[in-house]
Amino acid sequence: MNRSHVTRYEDALRRTLGWRNLTALGRTTRHCRRLRDVTPQRLVCSLMEALGSLRVQTVADILRLFNAQTGLNTQYKALYNRLAQPEFPRFMRQVFRDILKNLSVNVLRPAVGGKLTHFKDVVVQDGSSFAVHDELRRTFGGRFTTTRPAAVEIHTFVSVFRDQVIDAEVAPDKDPERKFLPSARSLTGKLLLADRGYQSLDYWEEVDAAGGGGHPLLRRRQRGVPVREVVGGRRDGESERSRRHLIHPYNFSDRGFMTQYAVTATRCTTSLPPEMRLVTSEEGL
Repeated sequence: MNRSHVTRYEDALRRTLGWRNLTALGRTTRHCRRLRDVTPQRLVCSLMEALGSLRVQTVADILRLFNAQTGLNTQYKALYNRLAQPEFPRFMRQVFRDILKNLSVNVLRPAVGGKLTHFKDVVVQDGSSFAVHDELRRTFGGRFTTTRPAAVEIHTFVSVFRDQVIDAEVAPDKDPERKFLPSARSLTGKLLLADRGYQSLDYWEEVDAAGGGGHPLLRRRQRGVPVREVVGGRRDGESERSRRHLIHPYNFSDRGFMTQYAVTATRCTTSLPPEMRLVTSEEGL
């Protein structure tokens, strides 16, 4: 094991979940104005352990772990009031973003001489949907209003090289997927894998306008629909915009995973081979 990697990660962990950073976030988001027993760091650490390793059914479950961690005898009301504050979601959202930003490291890299060396990273945009309580249907409306009137979709932006979620958003399941695509500028020099629900010629043009270098891969439809229809989003796929984003089918295979994709031929993507191999960071050195 490379000790320098461990040391860097330890330092990043201390910076991200340390007392100074979490207290500053608590005050910036106005979740914490005065430091009492339930400080931002104590609260975050207890929530991470409770929700990450235990079966939590009530606030009392979190309180028991909080007291076990801190050695305090904090009462239920004090913890509940912290969780019930309107600023609490904003505080935890910023903590989550800091964790994604600071605690991810490269664990994979392209094989030496491989075609993936053209890219800074391979990123994936996708979403997962699940039903929630029916009483939430006004806030989180579902696509299937009869059987599941309330549902959410978690849209995630994942780095393959880092094996890590970069960004995530929770939205009503009925919302269109393409509005949650990453910013065009964030794709510079990267290869994007996306479901066909995310396809948008306007978006690809934004990527080009942001400096180019973004290379989208769109999964093809399963029933033999012409490729030009997948990209153009319409049957007259011979329009000027469609021709500007010509595509070629490729199989993307990694760790036994095989799916048919369509590759937009912007910049060098036409040279991608059917097989693209990734190795661990230490193996690739």
